Amino acid sequence: MHWAPDRGTSLHSMQNQQESDRCLYGEANLYNEHLRISPSHFASNGSQAVTLTCTYTGGNPRPDHYEWSITACRERSSGNICTFTPDPTAEELKTVTCTALRRSLRSLKTTVENDCTFEILCLVCLSDPPPDKPVIQSQNSGREYLQPGDVVTCTVSGGSPPVESVHLSCLDPSLPDQHDQRYATAVASSVTITNAVQDDDDVEMTCFCNATWSLKPQYYQLTSTAMYNVGRAPRKLFNETLTMTGDGIVFTLQAYPVPDLFAFTHLGDSRSGPGKVMNPTLFSSKCRQNTEMEYTVSCTIVPSSLSEKHLGFYRTTVSNAQGYVDVTFQAHQEDRAVVERLTVNGMEETVTLNRDDQVTLACWASGRPVPSVSITRGYTVFTGSDVHYDRTGSTSSQAVLTLSAAHCDDMGTYTCTVTNGIAGSDTKTIRLNTNCKCFACHFSVGLLLCFQMVLV
Repeated sequence: MHWAPDRGTSLHSMQNQQESDRCLYGEANLYNEHLRISPSHFASNGSQAVTLTCTYTGGNPRPDHYEWSITACRERSSGNICTFTPDPTAEELKTVTCTALRRSLRSLKTTVENDCTFEILCLVCLSDPPPDKPVIQSQNSGREYLQPGDVVTCTVSGGSPPVESVHLSCLDPSLPDQHDQRYATAVASSVTITNAVQDDDDVEMTCFCNATWSLKPQYYQLTSTAMYNVGRAPRKLFNETLTMTGDGIVFTLQAYPVPDLFAFTHLGDSRSGPGKVMNPTLFSSKCRQNTEMEYTVSCTIVPSSLSEKHLGFYRTTVSNAQGYVDVTFQAHQEDRAVVERLTVNGMEETVTLNRDDQVTLACWASGRPVPSVSITRGYTVFTGSDVHYDRTGSTSSQAVLTLSAAHCDDMGTYTCTVTNGIAGSDTKTIRLNTNCKCFACHFSVGLLLCFQMVLV
């Protein structure tokens, strides 16, 4: 009986076996030679009834009574016909017996005498396909991922007879299916993870398994699918040299599992060379799974404390259990540009000068990188020979505005603005007054027009 639980179908194969006996009044094996049970094969979905017929094809004397060993047939049989519903779990269906009898009665009250009984044994061979779907397992030493050398196995257990073959395919990329291994009650097929899997762009591998049950292939069509992560050494998704500021750097790698080891080599002002291995505590480093990009990690390196001697190029080696990758970055220490001082003739407050006095306005700035400095009065930007710019240190600069003789129109508020591209700019202002007399002053459209008279 071939039983497929998912479809509720069964296939019964019967073998007629003859047993010899001797009729008390007749020839030996009289019925046995001509007694058959039909059909020899039948199929059922588990709910449809099946009819067996016990037929005598010989001559006289002919049997006049038939008995069946199946309980359901004894209750509902009609002579040589037995109707029952197949059940592969029922023990009594493993052997079905049909007994043909001829009764010779002397009177209605007497018992049966001179019975000629012959039995036909109908063996219902329980040929069942495997009851469960294939089982896919990996031998990866308890890791959450696969690496070269690990084995993925698909096993199909049970069935009578067992399946003829197991087909296991692992894609992305495709791995060759090895020869099946046959056991007492199971058949298994395996694939071995190769380096080609790690070289593929996809970190996830899909394995698919099915099997062929040769007796009735359509009765076993169960399949299984398994998804595995494949270990991968870190791989860069960029080629450029990164620039580190005080906030650190963030970069993305393709890697599995998440890298957890960092080593730092200070290369100085050169991007090549052996360099000097640095204490890893100089930086705070960590990688985490990237939720925005599948199978990638986001790594962050933040300087703990970088002095002037620690600036320059670095090579960091980022590692996981599968390998490593080198990432190059240049460490800069960045500070926002700040106006340190703004003076007129050495004074940091409002200054009043006489006409024709020399004016020296100086602005000092600091920042990393060194900031640029500009001096303005209203909409007037001072450039050219009037302003002298000087870099006074690795992180500071100065701008000096010189007016050889103060005039009344030099009077106003002067602004020093510094910037280095880090977090905006910084400004300071100072007021310059000039002693002069005006003969007429009035306002027009918000601008002060002053006409002056110079006394000789």
